[in-house]
Amino acid sequence: SVRGKIVKAEESLLYLMATNLERRHEIAIHIDSSLFQTAENGQLFDTIIPLSEINNDLLATLSDANQRRMLGQLLVEYHNKYGEKTGEWQDYVHALRQVRVDSRIREIKEQLKVSDSTHTGALLQELGELIKQSQGGRQHG
Repeated sequence: SVRGKIVKAEESLLYLMATNLERRHEIAIHIDSSLFQTAENGQLFDTIIPLSEINNDLLATLSDANQRRMLGQLLVEYHNKYGEKTGEWQDYVHALRQVRVDSRIREIKEQLKVSDSTHTGALLQELGELIKQSQGGRQHG
């Protein structure tokens, strides 16, 4: 399911960020918490970004009990839930971006149904760009 894919992408990014400082910096350059569909995951993302600890040391620095519980669960259960390999962080970033692109494509299609001809050209152009972007596979950078 799409929802399951999003949750996996969000949890995988958080796991990678929590266990590897270099990954955390790489991921932080490419996305921000606005891409997260789950508010709690987005907040945890924002909390982790400026910190320099990883794993249990990171857990110990979190003052919010709910975030500590979420991250603790993630650190313990990640591999049981998703298997040994974490996958490429770029794929997870792409999955989250794709949700936004797909959502905008749906919006434009709805607008085209009710749009008068003055906006049609611009909408079609944006739609074309989004579809191209969507089919282009994952984008680095």
